[in-house]
Amino acid sequence: MTKEKTKALFFFAAGILCLVFAGLLITTFSGRWEAGRPTVVAGPLPVARVEKEPQPMEQQPVEEKDEWVVYITGCVQKPGVYHVPADSRVYQVVDMAGGLSSLADHEAINLATPLQDGMHIHVPARGEVPKEDVQTKGTSSVSLNGAVASRAEERDINRKIDINSASEEQLQALPGVGPKTAASIVSYRESQGDFEVVEDLLRVRGIGPAKFKKIRQLVTIGS
Repeated sequence: MTKEKTKALFFFAAGILCLVFAGLLITTFSGRWEAGRPTVVAGPLPVARVEKEPQPMEQQPVEEKDEWVVYITGCVQKPGVYHVPADSRVYQVVDMAGGLSSLADHEAINLATPLQDGMHIHVPARGEVPKEDVQTKGTSSVSLNGAVASRAEERDINRKIDINSASEEQLQALPGVGPKTAASIVSYRESQGDFEVVEDLLRVRGIGPAKFKKIRQLVTIGS
């Protein structure tokens, strides 16, 4: 009986020791488990991004203008800026400007000349020496007779204005000669008689060396 009690006490004490030992193990490793607990959260696998190549932009067709803007000056009824249909010609803008004036040099005008967008058209007066065509950025000009403007300087003597017989209106076709100067020329001619030489124009009030130089090659003395 004593041996059985002793054996029972031994097993009881061994059990107590196992419990104490197990408690120590739990206490020792519990902190480490908390610190080392994995923090990765399970989720879907990352998908690699595929960069799409940029698609080339489609070139838009260039729209052609259906209307042009042109500038007309000189011997027309209403000089100014006009909107004309594309592919128009000179006669169309001349019509829009009210037609040619009585001073216009019809022989110097080619009404069939094709226009361009931004063009400057100058209608010269009879006896006028056109300036050489000058092109500026974004604009263009046209010689209405289809030739170099300076060819007007080569007109023969029959095209020059006879200062002994020309009317005031005809004299105003000369560059720099307005109504007052034209009236002074006629008045001088009536009071002093016909001009003997072209240089006599320098005696007319309103005509100085600079103005005379402009009209010298455009006038003549009738026989």
